[in-house]
Amino acid sequence: MNKILFLFLSLSLVSPLCSQTKKPVKKSTTVKTTKTTTKAGTKTSANKPITSTKKINPAPANKTVRKTTKSVDKKTTGTVAKKTSVPQKKTVGNKKSTIPVAKKTTTTTNLKSDCIKYSVSKKVKNVLKEAKAYEGVPYKLGGNTKKGIDCSALVKASFKEANVELPRRSIEMSDKGNRVKVNKIKEGDLLFFATSKGKINHVAIVYKIKEGGIISFIHASSSRGVMISDLEGSYWPERFVKAKRII
Repeated sequence: MNKILFLFLSLSLVSPLCSQTKKPVKKSTTVKTTKTTTKAGTKTSANKPITSTKKINPAPANKTVRKTTKSVDKKTTGTVAKKTSVPQKKTVGNKKSTIPVAKKTTTTTNLKSDCIKYSVSKKVKNVLKEAKAYEGVPYKLGGNTKKGIDCSALVKASFKEANVELPRRSIEMSDKGNRVKVNKIKEGDLLFFATSKGKINHVAIVYKIKEGGIISFIHASSSRGVMISDLEGSYWPERFVKAKRII
């Protein structure tokens, strides 16, 4: 009997203990990590990456835009350089040379005679008188009248008054007579010029030796007809070839 009571009591004590099962309580453990800042980035002591909840704002784009706009403004709003006249450059092969090109200069040469006071023969006076009678006649190539005349026809007609026959062309006339130095030129002598391609194509008669030795001549100009000109300046002296004495 005593045994039965003992078993009953032990069962009654064990059953409430079995009915009350305790659930395991999960303890919230917070792991403290220490951040170590290195050049490579942020690392934890446990070498585990930490995801931060902070929002990282991107770098403002306005600053970079402003810088670029400033640089553009400097290029676009710069002062425009004034145009300056640059000297011409002479190209030699593929290289440019800054050596200035020399300009053509015309030298004025005055041809003068020393025969200012010189007695003129009657024949020469007749030649000059006839030539002066044609003054103002228009120029005509191949012409030999007072309606129109060329340079060689004028000389031929003038010397005919002195009973001197000359060829029709100026180049052929240049072979006649004796050559005279410029400082010995006198009235009645012939002057020969090359106005085109270096060949004698113009002839004139010395009309007068002026003061200072200036040689004046009468001729048929292709632009102004029969007229009196001086052997000075640049045009006629540069084209002068030689002087001949016929009488």
